[in-house]
Amino acid sequence: IRDIFDMSLKANSFPQFVADSFTVLQNIFNADSVLLFKRSKNQPEIFFPVFSTSDLHRELRDKVSLGIESEKLVSIGIPVIADQNYVEWPVIPVLLEVAGYASTWVIPFGLYEDFVDSLIFLLFSQKATPSPEEHDLLVFVSYFYSLVYQKMEYKKEFEALSYKDTVSQTFSEAIIKELLNLQCEQAKRYGFSFSVMMIRMENYDKLLNIYGNYAVETSTQKIAQALTGSLRRSDVVGRYSRNSFVVILPFTNSESTDVVFSRVTNMLKSSTFPPCKNIKFSASITSYMDDTGYQSIINRLTDLLRPIL
Repeated sequence: IRDIFDMSLKANSFPQFVADSFTVLQNIFNADSVLLFKRSKNQPEIFFPVFSTSDLHRELRDKVSLGIESEKLVSIGIPVIADQNYVEWPVIPVLLEVAGYASTWVIPFGLYEDFVDSLIFLLFSQKATPSPEEHDLLVFVSYFYSLVYQKMEYKKEFEALSYKDTVSQTFSEAIIKELLNLQCEQAKRYGFSFSVMMIRMENYDKLLNIYGNYAVETSTQKIAQALTGSLRRSDVVGRYSRNSFVVILPFTNSESTDVVFSRVTNMLKSSTFPPCKNIKFSASITSYMDDTGYQSIINRLTDLLRPIL
């Protein structure tokens, strides 16, 4: 158990934790094999094999899937002890027969307390019944794997959010700064050209006072979506501050820059972004001028800002 604790602290992802810990689980319970079933996203009533301590999951992939008729069959913290005569979940005896095992101890776990999305099958070649101590340990493992799963998912979400702005879902200010620095280095080394555009909501504070934070965030989301939709896939949009966006336009010359700037400003003039009304924008654009980093570009863009009328 201490080894599993250590693995949960060192693993960088949940699949890595599963791969590292399943052999330990197999040894703890003297199982002949350990098999992981995952709930299908497209067919939530079906579980399918995704990992095992052998190649069993590959062998079973096209032969068997676990259908679940009622969610009451599985709950976190309640292990299922079954053999080939188990009648409450008829598909388990089928699985055991196809896999060539006599009995199984099933450990449910999941991201949410009331929803099981994964099943660990401890498989035994002989009929096996857990002792009271082993049963308590199965309960513990069910809760522990759920907690580790939650921790890893929250970590993944945090890492995703750390490079994206939570409101606009565009790149964050920190990432835009790094990307601008990278563009400057590439332009200096390889002679690449690029341009940068800034869009600012000039009456942001007034909108907050009139409409409130939720409404302004909703409008900000729609502005970000409209900006992204009016640009090339290679262009990079980021929220530089609460009331401004920065757009990096790689490999652009003065002619193509003018076209993009005109398209974006016309889009902002002709569009609405409810629930907020009368949003006033300013915009600026500049090209790379032997800049050493992001700060000189941002300063120049700020000085060049002009109202979009």
